[in-house]
Amino acid sequence: MKILKDFFVKWRKFGLNILLAVCPILTIVIDKNDANWIWYLGSLVALIIICFICIQWLENKETHAKKVTDFIMYIRGVYDTLNFKKDSLTRIMIYLFDKQSKILRQVTPYYPEQDDDNYYGSFVNGLPITKGVAGQAYREGNKNDDLPIIRYIIKKGIPFVNQMMNFGFTEAEAKKLRSDRKSYLSIPVKDNRRNVFGVIFMDSAEENTFEQLKRDAILPKIASFMVPYLKGCQR
Repeated sequence: MKILKDFFVKWRKFGLNILLAVCPILTIVIDKNDANWIWYLGSLVALIIICFICIQWLENKETHAKKVTDFIMYIRGVYDTLNFKKDSLTRIMIYLFDKQSKILRQVTPYYPEQDDDNYYGSFVNGLPITKGVAGQAYREGNKNDDLPIIRYIIKKGIPFVNQMMNFGFTEAEAKKLRSDRKSYLSIPVKDNRRNVFGVIFMDSAEENTFEQLKRDAILPKIASFMVPYLKGCQR
């Protein structure tokens, strides 16, 4: 696949120019009396179109992958800035709102657990906006002009699954979530029209990890600063 991609990217302009130059020449050279001449010409045009589509697809995929990689580097900086304790096992992840499917899709894996086999969680196809702390942040963000910070601490004496079901998850979905999480925090990211198009999501194995962040003004600043990065990751 990489060899094919390198070939297309390296020779895309040269190859297309050759094909485009040959096309009018063939219209002259091809014997119009040949019953198959239209088929020959059509095949050439189809080949040009297919090559162009392949090149665009590969370039778009490569560009998007680079943006996501750059964005992972950015959230790593955010994570380090917030200075979480290592033993809190805090994670950070970013969602983007998909307008077509009306769900939240992960832009990046959880950081710093990028090597975790389950880093995309239980919702690899996206998280419905009706579920979870992230879904609540999205909904609340669209109701308010400001950036509401949604924080939740797991209550003692109440089964974890029951508490997650209160956030819209089914019992089966709740059982797939990581039960070692003790606290959650989410904040929406808004565009210049004040519409929510992304959500910053964090969770931790300690109850009080986000206590200071709830009162601190740094999260809204991070969410606002993150707008151009998230916009660049949208397809």
